[in-house]
Parts: sequence; structure tokens; C-alpha cells
Amino acid sequence: MSLLYSVTAYLLYAFHHLPAFRPWIPIDIEVYYFYQTFWTIPWGLATWILISGISHLLSLAGRKDATKYQFEDALAVCSVGFVVPYTFFTWIPETFIIPFFGVFWPSWIEILRMVLAVIWQALLIAIGLRETHDVSWIKSASIGLLTVIVFFIMFVAFMR
Repeated sequence: MSLLYSVTAYLLYAFHHLPAFRPWIPIDIEVYYFYQTFWTIPWGLATWILISGISHLLSLAGRKDATKYQFEDALAVCSVGFVVPYTFFTWIPETFIIPFFGVFWPSWIEILRMVLAVIWQALLIAIGLRETHDVSWIKSASIGLLTVIVFFIMFVAFMR
């Protein structure tokens, strides 16, 4: 997904789109997407490992049988939990529509697109952790929501 989003960042740069809000990183806004092309892959890997680690450790908190659960399962859960909704709600529109036509739909659709992605992400992670780490619905939903929040913070910090 990070590789695909690297292509998206380059397309946004090539079509002279600017970030929605001024980045905190001291890079000229005119070339921000060009540089984002190069850090998207390491950012994606770091974020994936971070949210998977948080999910795994919180799932194991307070358990005596923690060794029977694998970190690789959390990696898989977070992969599916983020890649599937992100593909449909962000990558496809931001790669095949926005660079060529801009955002031509009403702002409420833009908000709905983001809200649905967040709900889908949290739900997939909750279901995945419930299945792979045998946690309760409340705990898995809480962890799913937390991972979405951490992802959002990482996204706002480095991506546009």
C-alpha cells in the first residue's frame, strides 16, 4: 500500500496539487508531494509495525498465557484492517480522481469518506484481534479505535 501511495504522492506533485493544510515539516509546499513520494514507504512500514505492536501488546495485557499469541497475527490483522478500507476510501479516489479532476464533490462526502474508512478500519481490527488474540469485544473495539487514532496522528504528522 505504501508503494502505491508513493505513486499517488508523485501524481499529486506532477499535477501541481498542494497539501490541504500547511505541513509542519520545513519543505516548500510546492514540492511537498515530491518529497513525500520518497518517505511514504518507510513511513508506511514504521506505522504498520507501530500500530501492530500497540495492538499486540494491549491484547496481551494482563494475560498469563501471552506466549501463545504471535506478533505476526497482529501484523496480519493491522494489514487487512488498514489496507482494505484505505484502498477503497482514500487510495482509489486520491490516485484516479483527485489528481485529474480535483475534489469536485461536496465537503460532506469528503467527511463521510473519511468517517467510513475509520469505522471500517476499527471494526476490522476489532474482529481480527478477537479472532487471533481471543480478546473481548470491548477490549478489541477499544484497541481498534486506539490504533486508528495512532494511525491518524502518524498520518497528519507526515502525510497530506
